[in-house]
Amino acid sequence: MLTINMSSAKSSYYINGREPHIVGKPCEGFRLLQLQESLRVVDPANIVYLKFEGQWHHLCFEGSSIFWRLCEMPQHPVNSDLVNILVLVELEEHNSVVGQKLSSIEYHGDNEGCGATLRFENGFELQLRYSGIDDCTRISC
Repeated sequence: MLTINMSSAKSSYYINGREPHIVGKPCEGFRLLQLQESLRVVDPANIVYLKFEGQWHHLCFEGSSIFWRLCEMPQHPVNSDLVNILVLVELEEHNSVVGQKLSSIEYHGDNEGCGATLRFENGFELQLRYSGIDDCTRISC
């Protein structure tokens, strides 16, 4: 397990795990695991799954930590009620990400959370921002 501390006066974050060598490679798959409470999305991007070179990568955030893990293909979770459920959102048809080469990854962090911006060769940006106050990861494009 490799942990990198990137701190400055303005930002602080930690990479937990090994950042995959995916910059310059085309994305082959894109999925999100969302948390819903009473059928309302409360954590839109609890886990981000990205597939490069046939391998799935799990990206998530907690506090000031950015977690990267290799993983198996994400499966639909089993839920027992409708109060708190996990939902797998399959975005393989999202052609602004899938089929596009990843041109860069930029990380950021502050006293409220951390996140990452993934930029693709076509100019598309996938922005992920974890808020420690809300304990959720927002996603914007």
